[in-house]
Amino acid sequence: NLELETDLKKIIEFAMTGYLTNDKTFLFDVKQLESAEILQYPNLKIKKYFHFLPDKILDDDENDYIKKLEFQINNIFKSLIEKNSEKNFIVPLSGGLDSRLVIGKLVELGCKNLTAVSYGPKKNYEAKIAKEVAKILGVKWIFVESKKSLAKKYFNSKERLEYWKMASGMCSSPNMQEFEFLCEMKRQKILKKNSIIVNGQTGDFITGAHIPQVLFNANADLNLLEDQIIKKHFSLWKNLINKESNLILAKQSINSQIKNIKKYHLGYIFNYWEWSERQSKYVVNQQRTYDYFNLSWNLPLWEKDFMIFWKNVPIKYLKNGYLYKAYLKKWNYKNLFQNEKLNREIYRWPGNLKMVIGFAKIIEFIFGKKIKNLFYEYMKYFGHYSNHYGSFSFFHFLKRARNIRHHQSLYVETWLKENFPRLSDKIF
Repeated sequence: NLELETDLKKIIEFAMTGYLTNDKTFLFDVKQLESAEILQYPNLKIKKYFHFLPDKILDDDENDYIKKLEFQINNIFKSLIEKNSEKNFIVPLSGGLDSRLVIGKLVELGCKNLTAVSYGPKKNYEAKIAKEVAKILGVKWIFVESKKSLAKKYFNSKERLEYWKMASGMCSSPNMQEFEFLCEMKRQKILKKNSIIVNGQTGDFITGAHIPQVLFNANADLNLLEDQIIKKHFSLWKNLINKESNLILAKQSINSQIKNIKKYHLGYIFNYWEWSERQSKYVVNQQRTYDYFNLSWNLPLWEKDFMIFWKNVPIKYLKNGYLYKAYLKKWNYKNLFQNEKLNREIYRWPGNLKMVIGFAKIIEFIFGKKIKNLFYEYMKYFGHYSNHYGSFSFFHFLKRARNIRHHQSLYVETWLKENFPRLSDKIF
């Protein structure tokens, strides 16, 4: 009985983050290997073979760094194309900077058998931009529509339960971002046996765009760093983050991870924590979806040389992803990054639901900002991620809308209730 082997603290942390931090698991006396760790045989010692922290920062100017970045990116994509020349490349294309870079480089360097695939609710704005990107590049584009009915069907299926069992490792909530999409790709026979999925995760994080701006202030300190990590990474449930005992638990976890690296700039420390925890245990864990469907995959923006380059970039060039954006604007292949049509605002309200923004402004004018924000909280069920919310009844969502951060909160609640019903009932 797993519930006899765990404690409420682990349940609370998992509910707040979607994973267990450090080396914890829900299994008694079993630990997880952390980011960039290997277990050596036969002495069974754990070795850390990489740290996402600077060790050789060069005093080069911006143009030198851009040239080095271009060299790294070209080598990565040339190697990727050469090693998989016989495969059908599938690029999940959102229209954002990272996926635009991936598909742009593949086209520029002569990749054959290339297909762009986008998904989401009908008439969503990300897909509109993705379609335009594919057209500019002359790449075949497929749109797989996400529907609440399909999402619910797949979520309640035996296949979802098997995927969750395979992907969690009893320490992470399985990433559901592409599960419905891949189920539909399989049903529509879009996926071929010799396909390789190449996506742009997670250039925005690696290149510094996730570092909170306040950590660059002269008066920023470790207490502010803790607050920022908690605000971003321990906030799936607002009612949990508001309890003092839970905040203490979160700070203990954070300090356990960063206790030996406090000499670095706060921005580097923030990135290190996210690399060690959320990126490795949730975001990149999405590749397990591809594993489940027996698909080959590649993460070009997580290649070792790319990571080594970015960990040694001066902190001033990481602020708001400055160097990355400067490179993209300079490269600007087929005007993908300075095209106003492609860089327009992406609305989270597909099709006619864009009118929600107008209603929200009227509500704010009459009732104030607080009520407007509450209106947005309840309308999320019908927005860009409606397929994910659609896995749950509206009544289920309605009871939790004011406490959840987004749909991942509901997935985490479900995972805990399926595995630890007695303990999870104490916090939900």
